[in-house]
Amino acid sequence: MEIDAQEKGLLAGEIKILAERIRGEAGDGYARLLEAVEAGNVPEELIGYLERLLEMGFETGRIGKIYGREGEQAFLRVYHKTLRGARILNLVKETNRSLTALKDQVIQDISLSLKSPGAYRMVIDTNTCQLTLGIDPDGARIENVEMGF
Repeated sequence: MEIDAQEKGLLAGEIKILAERIRGEAGDGYARLLEAVEAGNVPEELIGYLERLLEMGFETGRIGKIYGREGEQAFLRVYHKTLRGARILNLVKETNRSLTALKDQVIQDISLSLKSPGAYRMVIDTNTCQLTLGIDPDGARIENVEMGF
């Protein structure tokens, strides 16, 4: 995975902090990731370390607090280049395409329920259908559509 100059600058600082705090095999992995980022190319075997680094930064809010909205968007662009990030982005796009089917319908009810910690179910009732959306750390997806509801 190619890393451009702006991404190198942002990622290197975060990786250094993590590599210094983590010992053992994981620490070694982040040290190798730092070398790869500084060289401008992250090999496939280190992508998992990059994904975890970015996910931790987003989940804790650290990236947004330290780098602001612009920096957060830059980190997000890097995340979308990873396998997991690209998969989640694709799920979001597919879900948005599916939701456009509701465009001219009258929404009668919307409810959100907890499926399990970190996983939710949203049910949208319209005048012609009921759409069930699953939302979890892996993204959002349409779980069910009932027509003539």
